[in-house]
Amino acid sequence: MSIIINIGMWFERFVIIVTSLAPRLPPVGLGLTSSPRDLDIAVLVGKLRAFLHDVFCLFVALSSDGGNREVKTVLPQADSASRVRLERESKDRRAAWPPHRAPEPAPGGAS
Repeated sequence: MSIIINIGMWFERFVIIVTSLAPRLPPVGLGLTSSPRDLDIAVLVGKLRAFLHDVFCLFVALSSDGGNREVKTVLPQADSASRVRLERESKDRRAAWPPHRAPEPAPGGAS
């Protein structure tokens, strides 16, 4: 029984090795050709669109300065007249600090 098993294992290895080393015929030689299906084309087009969208967004983000212009119109700190007004308000706030001062003693030492 062991000799039959060894012969069977030898044939199995022979078949695996010989068939893997045999030259493969191209599908054209057998008359088999493949063409992309509609799903394959749709996936390809979708991936190309996603890639081009990413490239376009990167181009817009790196090339435009529109974001800074919009921020300057929204933020009051970006405008020079607003900057002067904000500095004046901050000085007024610092002058009013601390908000609750204790009354100063009357002159002449009367308590």
